[in-house]
Amino acid sequence: MNRYQYHNHQKLNVRLDRVSRTTFCSLRRGVTVTELLIALAISATLLVAAMGAIDGSLRAYSINTVQADLSQKSRVALHRLTSDIRSSRAHSPVATSAVSSFTQGLIATDNAIVFFDADDREVTYALDTSSQELRITINGNTPIVLLRGVTQFTVKMTPTQSATARRTAGAFDLLARADITLTVKRDLNDNDNDLKESAARQSLKLTTAVSPKQNVW
Repeated sequence: MNRYQYHNHQKLNVRLDRVSRTTFCSLRRGVTVTELLIALAISATLLVAAMGAIDGSLRAYSINTVQADLSQKSRVALHRLTSDIRSSRAHSPVATSAVSSFTQGLIATDNAIVFFDADDREVTYALDTSSQELRITINGNTPIVLLRGVTQFTVKMTPTQSATARRTAGAFDLLARADITLTVKRDLNDNDNDLKESAARQSLKLTTAVSPKQNVW
């Protein structure tokens, strides 16, 4: 190796040594404070977004559970009422004005209905507006709460005449058809404040019609 080649070789070694030192220093430098803060900010943003999505899903699940429970209880109560009306006799409104209209052959609307069931017991379904409860009273005993959170309960009764009343031109004394409207919302006496939001208090409205079996000609 001549002097010129040796000199070039030495320069190359010096350059390689500088590159190696620079690379090693870069590797040892690590993460700066600015880079760390940026990474933390991105992580925090993603975490907040994930928590918001999870919280929304949990609230939606709770609301749907409340609505499903409300719907089930309302339908059970309405089914019991329609079954009782279908198998009973001597139906009548409760309010005096409604009774007068019913006996005259006019459609009468009331928030209560009374009849005699198959065991000859006097049964009354009535809405207590102050407590928003649909109650059943049997033979004048202590009322039983059938459903809470009832904001509307109306029974539109279409009267008809029995064969005897037709022959004697008597009053209308039978129920031909009852159109029932039941509106229910969540009972606000519950202590679960998280569910006392507008979506959980949406009203559920059910309507149905029923005719007593023995009054169907």
